[in-house]
Amino acid sequence: VKDYAKIKFSVKEETNVKIEIYDINGRIIKEILNKTLTPGVYQISWGLDDNNGKKVKEGIYFIKYRAKDNNRAYFSSPGKYKKT
Repeated sequence: VKDYAKIKFSVKEETNVKIEIYDINGRIIKEILNKTLTPGVYQISWGLDDNNGKKVKEGIYFIKYRAKDNNRAYFSSPGKYKKT
């Protein structure tokens, strides 16, 4: 990862999608997305900043994807951010 991280996901039906970044201690770092999307494949970028616009420190972060596709879909993906 250099200046940003790409997040790719798909939506099966029109639904509200919320994507958040958490640190290793479970604290929310950044809300990336919170809106209703139509079916399709999406790609968004995270500029490695927090909700205050400050760059995050090197470390492990988790992506939390929530969508109401048939009343399920909770997904977390760990990612290690290391300055290069």
